[in-house]
Amino acid sequence: MLDAIEIQNFKSAQKLKLDFGQINVFIGENGSGKSTILEALTFVGAAEANKLDNEFLASRGIRVTSPKLMRSNFDKVFIEKPISITVSLNKTIDDDGETTQQDRVYTINNDNDTYSKWKLEKETFLKSSELKVSRKEIQATKLEMDKLFDAIGELKNNLEISEDKRYKFAQLLDDDFFKNIENMNKLDKEMLNYDLSISSDLSTMQNFVIYTPQNKQLRTLKEEGQIQPLGIHGEGLFKLIREIHKTQPEAMVDVQRGLELIGWYESMELTDESDKSDDELLIQDRFLPSTFSQNSTNEGFLYILFYMALIVSKDTPEIFAIDNIDAALNPKLCSKIMSYLSELAKKYDKQLFLTTQNPAILDGINLNDKEQKLFVVSRNKKGHTKVKNIPVEKKPKDSDGNPLRLSEAMLRGYIGGLPKGF
Repeated sequence: MLDAIEIQNFKSAQKLKLDFGQINVFIGENGSGKSTILEALTFVGAAEANKLDNEFLASRGIRVTSPKLMRSNFDKVFIEKPISITVSLNKTIDDDGETTQQDRVYTINNDNDTYSKWKLEKETFLKSSELKVSRKEIQATKLEMDKLFDAIGELKNNLEISEDKRYKFAQLLDDDFFKNIENMNKLDKEMLNYDLSISSDLSTMQNFVIYTPQNKQLRTLKEEGQIQPLGIHGEGLFKLIREIHKTQPEAMVDVQRGLELIGWYESMELTDESDKSDDELLIQDRFLPSTFSQNSTNEGFLYILFYMALIVSKDTPEIFAIDNIDAALNPKLCSKIMSYLSELAKKYDKQLFLTTQNPAILDGINLNDKEQKLFVVSRNKKGHTKVKNIPVEKKPKDSDGNPLRLSEAMLRGYIGGLPKGF
């Protein structure tokens, strides 16, 4: 799970730092930078996969533009500067149980020429209360020590050295020098292990996707997208539902529980897999005598089915984003779905990044749970994206001192996230 991110010079995020939980919800007016934060995470995934081509980025949900516009455009200086994204993982790596922060810094640049490709540099840092060091720094120091050691060897073979040089030579060959070389070699090996460890932990980011389900793709359940098992617009959902039904029966029960939040829903069945001519979902409305297919159901049902399948499936990404989680949902249903998604995310160990424009989603967030976080995204006077976390202790209260519902606090303008000037 990602613990934090720092974004520099990426679109409207000139400089931004965020600490994450397992469930992260972003609100803010249109164009404030919510999707930019999700795209920065997608850039991390692409960098880990070493696939920074436009086709890969677009297939993961990034709005790809010219390289100049992918950098912060507030000043001409920024157009020439690289994008820098740092992700942090907190891990216990010693016998004393001390938590050490592992950072990976991605420096992504482009020379802005026609058809030029993105260039990537990665560096891993280890940070604790007493140490902040990167593997590159250790290797550079080790290289200098190796050069010094070679120089000593050459000096030793020179029979015409002066007494003064012999004295300096003797000083360089003391026990401390060789002990430092030994310690540096040991630290280099440890840093290599840490580097491999963070690469392993961040391998899940290679599958990071910003999902934006759409009605057309969800209704055509047999259509499959470029990404397996689910495309960014919901392609491949029918096939995934079949797989969950076949290999994860307990997860299918959780999908059914989520669908039962819809008042008219009674049950759902899959047509016989051997009947390729009639590959459909059969949905039972408790008020109707006969079933109907996905083409006849309302889009809210399909969106909820998509969210349930995305979270419970063992084949979908462990970390992903959904842009506009409130699409096609009734406000009261929004809060119930948000609460249920949080429950499923913990059960199936998924980290979620969600954006919304609907205040009702906020009422499904439990700020007493430190793994559920609400972020308010806005632009400052210079146009830079800024983010404010709303912890439970800062939850607005009414005149009697009772906590307000987050939806009401947002609509009253107490926590931000609303357009200004009208």
